[in-house]
Amino acid sequence: MNTFKKIACSFMTLAVVVGCTACASKAFDHKKAIKYCEGEDYELFDDVDDYADTFNEIIIGNEPGEGAYIHAVKDDAQDVYDTVFNRFEGYPEADVNEATSFIFFDEGVFVQAYVLTFDDAKDAEKVYKSYARHMKDYGETGEDKGYSYFIMERKYSDNLKQYCGFYQKNNSVLFVQCNYKKASMVDGICEHFGVISPSEA
Repeated sequence: MNTFKKIACSFMTLAVVVGCTACASKAFDHKKAIKYCEGEDYELFDDVDDYADTFNEIIIGNEPGEGAYIHAVKDDAQDVYDTVFNRFEGYPEADVNEATSFIFFDEGVFVQAYVLTFDDAKDAEKVYKSYARHMKDYGETGEDKGYSYFIMERKYSDNLKQYCGFYQKNNSVLFVQCNYKKASMVDGICEHFGVISPSEA
């Protein structure tokens, strides 16, 4: 094999290795969250304060049949983490550079979800582990396809179950909560993101 062919093969090998590494470390995708919200015809918010107000209205059940979402970067993303995701201050402080959040409520069903990208993978792990430790008696943890997960299914009545999934991959987390009598909705969301569903807990 001549020198040129050897160099070409070396670069091809390096490209394959780098490509595989990039795929393995790819974080959860905000575009997938946005695509899901667009498919469900949720209302897009640009202002974090307006979204937080609507979020609170929906979460206490004053706006049935409504869905809302926001995608934010930099300072606005930090505000989504601080004022919406961490509104009860149960999670540790962390630096967030991109955030997508959506919420939906209708008679008999409630959904909220987040994709959060942190400046550092350590912050993502810290936030994920804080939830998993707090809820350890109610669910199970594991690893699958390069991400860590905590999944939980709790039955409140014959007509209501709570499904929660918290997932961490590299410097990002995905959180999904669905209160519904069946697993079909949470299964659909988790399939969209390519993660194991809480209904498998």
